[in-house]
Amino acid sequence: MVKAPPTPQFYTVAEVAAMLRVHVQTVRSLIAKQKLGAVRVGAEWRISQEQFDQFVRDSSSK
Repeated sequence: MVKAPPTPQFYTVAEVAAMLRVHVQTVRSLIAKQKLGAVRVGAEWRISQEQFDQFVRDSSSK
C-alpha cells in the first residue's frame, strides 16, 4: 500500500501571532515586508509550517 504524502499544515495570522507572542499586526507587517512567507486565501493569509519554521530559523541565526 502506497502512503500519500503528508498534507502541509497551515496557520492563520492569529495562530502565528500567538506562537510568536506578538500582535497580529506584527505578523501582517512581516508578511508585507516579505520576511515571512504566506499565501493569500480569499481575504485571509495562511502561513505554512515550512514557512514558519524557516522564519524562526532565519530569525534565530541573526
